[in-house]
Amino acid sequence: MFLCLLIALGASWLLWLALKGRTAWDALEAMPVTPLSEAADGAVVRVCGRAVLAGAPLRTPVQGRPCVGYRLELTGTKQPRATGDWAAFEVQDAGVKARVDSGQLEPLLARTYEGRLAPGVPLPAAAAALAGPGDAPTGWRESWVEADEPVTVKGQLVHSSEGPRLAAPEGEPLRLSTLERLTRRR
Repeated sequence: MFLCLLIALGASWLLWLALKGRTAWDALEAMPVTPLSEAADGAVVRVCGRAVLAGAPLRTPVQGRPCVGYRLELTGTKQPRATGDWAAFEVQDAGVKARVDSGQLEPLLARTYEGRLAPGVPLPAAAAALAGPGDAPTGWRESWVEADEPVTVKGQLVHSSEGPRLAAPEGEPLRLSTLERLTRRR
């Protein structure tokens, strides 16, 4: 009886070790890549390609870098404080493009600049605008995607009269990662 209990505990511990740290990003990385030309309408797919602007680029709020999209967050606050924006863009895979519905986009980005506050130095204006009452941030983090940067997107492919687009699958966000960031997460 005691041996059975030890075996069960050991098996549970091994299972816990195998599954700990599994996230939606792990699932994205493990998901096979589907070329846009082969993706079926309505299918949830992982597409790899380049982020192609469909209009004018945005600029990151602190550094003013041209970009497809950005995320700015305060560090060292009690409550998470972040903002971001995305220009109209498409993912291009071997000549086929799909517009990305960025309204429910959850990004994991590689290009990041972290600013730390020195005593007596104020936050940049864009970061200060995020601070709430009682916040005493220690810095900020600005991440962005550049035009023509390689990205991977997990979304539902929807064909419409305007052409193919990647939308958020039901009950999930639309996930986008720069390829560099996805492979160096560990």
